[in-house]
Amino acid sequence: MGLTLREMILRLPVLFIAISVHEYSHGYAAYKMGDGTAKMQGRLTLNPLAHIDILGALCMVLFGFGWAKAVPINPNNFRDRKKGLVLVSLAGPLSNFFIAIIGAVLYGIFARFNFGSFNIEFAEVFYGLMNQLILLNVCFGVFNLLPIPPLDGSKIVGAFLPYRIYYKVLEYERYAFPVLLILLYTNILSKVLFILINPVLKSINSLINFIVNI
Repeated sequence: MGLTLREMILRLPVLFIAISVHEYSHGYAAYKMGDGTAKMQGRLTLNPLAHIDILGALCMVLFGFGWAKAVPINPNNFRDRKKGLVLVSLAGPLSNFFIAIIGAVLYGIFARFNFGSFNIEFAEVFYGLMNQLILLNVCFGVFNLLPIPPLDGSKIVGAFLPYRIYYKVLEYERYAFPVLLILLYTNILSKVLFILINPVLKSINSLINFIVNI
C-alpha cells in the first residue's frame, strides 16, 4: 500500500483504539444479553493488550485489514440466542463505524474553525491521525462484516441458519482462516473490500464537507 513511516506510526494508536473498542463492544453486548463469559475472563476491558492478536495487528498496519483475539462468548447464556448472536456480532463493526464518524466530526470542526493556523505542525499530525482513525476503523468494520469464518459477518449469517447447518459450518472454520490469509496476501480480497469501503468513505467525506461548510 506504499505506507510512509509517519503513516505507520500514526496507525499504531489508532490500531489500539479500533481493536479495543471493537472487542469491548462485543463483550459488553454479550454481557447485556446475559452472557458474562468475557467479564469473567477479564476481556470486558478497553485495555488493548487484552485483545491484540500479533498477526492480525500486523495485517491491519500493513494492509488496513486485520483482526483481534475474539472475545469469548457463550450463546447458550443469551436470553434470546438468535437475537444475541446478531447483536453481539454487529456490536464490534458498528462501534468502529461510530469511531470513524467521531473522527470525521473532529476533522470537520478542526477544519471549519481553521485551528490549524495556530500551529501547522500540530495540524498536520492531527489531520493525519484523524485520516487514519477514519480509514482504519471503516476498513476494520467492513472487513469484519464479511460472511467468512471466523469474522463477525459469518456469525450474523450463522444466527439465521438451522443449528445442524450452522455447526457443520463451524467444523470448517479452521480451514477458512488460512484461506482468508491467502486472499489478503494476494490482494484478491482487498479489491473486493475497496469496492465495499469506498461508498462508506464517500459518505464520511460528505459529512466532513457538510461540517466545514456550515
